Amino acid sequence: MGPGVPVRSIETFYWLDGGYFLVSTYETTFGREPTQTGVNYWSYDEDARRFRIIFFSNNGPFREDGNRYEGVVADGRLTFEGPARFQYELADDGAIAVNPNGTLSVAWWLRDENGNWAPWMHNIFTRVR
Repeated sequence: MGPGVPVRSIETFYWLDGGYFLVSTYETTFGREPTQTGVNYWSYDEDARRFRIIFFSNNGPFREDGNRYEGVVADGRLTFEGPARFQYELADDGAIAVNPNGTLSVAWWLRDENGNWAPWMHNIFTRVR
């Protein structure tokens, strides 16, 4: 994929009225590339015991296989797979783990030429009030 570049992202999270869907919006810039903007709708399917995300962005038209993620909790981690794979470590109470300095970490993978997940990036999020 080439050398690493700085990534800057501003993300906002809030509950949709009723509390069933978490909504997040983002503005993310990779190096000197055009800024990516979008919205994610997060939900949980109790019957399937899976989290689901559907997202819409300025990167192109909606595609069923390219705009959805599905997540599971296993081995102390919440892992989502879709166009990429990303993972949160979980605390003992099941919440997303907070690092000692108050940040959140997210590990990301992309598929390589053989279809295997290969490390892509590691994000560290700082809460801004």
